[in-house]
Amino acid sequence: MANQTRATTTPTAKHRKLSDDHHSLLPGLPDHIAQLCLSLISPSALYSVCRSWRRLIYTVTFPPFRSLYTLSLPTNSAVDGGQMVKLFSFDPISSKWITVKSPLLPPYLRHLSLRHPSFMSRNFSIQSVSVSGNLVLIAATAVHQSLPVPAFPHPLIFNPLSNTWSSCPPLSTPRRWCAAGALQDTVVVASGIGSHYTETVARSVEKWVVRKSESFDEKIQSLTHLKLENESFDEKIQSLNHLKLKSESLDENPDGYCEKIQSLNHSKLKTESLDETPYGNCEKIQSLNNLKQKSESLDENPYGKWEKMQSLKQSKLCREAIDAVGWKGKLCMVNVKGDYAKEGFVYNLDSDEWAEMPVGMLGGWRGPTAAMDEETMYVVDESRGVLRRYNEDGDKWSEVVVDERLKGAEYIAAGGGRVCVVGEKGVGIVVVDVVVEPPRLWVVETPPGHDVLGLHILPRMCSPELKSPVALLESK
Repeated sequence: MANQTRATTTPTAKHRKLSDDHHSLLPGLPDHIAQLCLSLISPSALYSVCRSWRRLIYTVTFPPFRSLYTLSLPTNSAVDGGQMVKLFSFDPISSKWITVKSPLLPPYLRHLSLRHPSFMSRNFSIQSVSVSGNLVLIAATAVHQSLPVPAFPHPLIFNPLSNTWSSCPPLSTPRRWCAAGALQDTVVVASGIGSHYTETVARSVEKWVVRKSESFDEKIQSLTHLKLENESFDEKIQSLNHLKLKSESLDENPDGYCEKIQSLNHSKLKTESLDETPYGNCEKIQSLNNLKQKSESLDENPYGKWEKMQSLKQSKLCREAIDAVGWKGKLCMVNVKGDYAKEGFVYNLDSDEWAEMPVGMLGGWRGPTAAMDEETMYVVDESRGVLRRYNEDGDKWSEVVVDERLKGAEYIAAGGGRVCVVGEKGVGIVVVDVVVEPPRLWVVETPPGHDVLGLHILPRMCSPELKSPVALLESK
């Protein structure tokens, strides 16, 4: 009886194990078709239905939704550094903070300084920008022999989809207190201070175009396409040789095929001369080899290099860490933070020209500013707690919402129809839905036990232990 019981339960257990490994997303449909259908539904709706759909929205192949990211330090961190800067991700679907644990976190992030050792009110910023779905750390400050120096030997880039840190190409001079911003796929750094003040660095402007991995894939595909064309050329040569053999076997009427044989010999001589002459198809082959060498060197320098632009006429942007806001093909910035008298600058990336900021825009720039998809600019009046929207036609700011929790705003991020603001300590992150009318407002608690030093909206992270159903089937 025991053996009979074991024989009847074993297939059931085996079937249960197989069903736990993979569930069909939609009964009656292949998973790759089902995934296309489910990608049209809001992730928040999929999250609450079943476990397989919940796992699906965190896989690499599912379109990523947007999440909040904060650069943070422990609240009780020492003034002279020593604490590791941490990156946190807030998942809006599960409403949980996740500590980003990248396996290649640079060790020198432990030695950042936040306050000047000689001045109680002088704070040091960690400058970061969001570009092409990545987080780029541009500049920070460390203390060496009681003197503030640039903390990063080169900028760092974090990809949330792959959960990896990489080294960006180095700037001409590592710096701090610079103006930094992103426009489309380009990061721009202007002015700043290196280990010591120099007029050259204070007036310098550099840009870096962030290359996407898709562009490299397209190059590889073009290489494959050219290789196939080259192989088809070899097939033509073989067919010519095959026709020649046939023509040589025609003994009944050799005179009628002399012209064909001569043309075949002529084409053969052309093909044999490819190795002797560097022209013709050899140039294509050489270009293939060059492109192949470039593709093989992607791991050594996959992010290109910084390009020097036209220098500034003055060095007024090196006095403080400045956030440059990408807006309608331009970078907008002011020379000082806070509710003070300012000078405004607008940089046109295409023409590489600087201009003065419009009077109305400068007059309402009274706090941290961000642009929604580089189209609509928002500012928080940190002294009055007012969120405003910029109207280009009238060169004026219109009021969006007033709330006491917006007072003392320090950091701002905009994306996906939300404007997120980090205010005074203890308030949390104020989220304003600017799409609905009237605007809806709620608060997200900051990572427990940490102070926020930077705020960004980026694609959600993928769980490395999760594979999409399509990839799971392909691996099987």
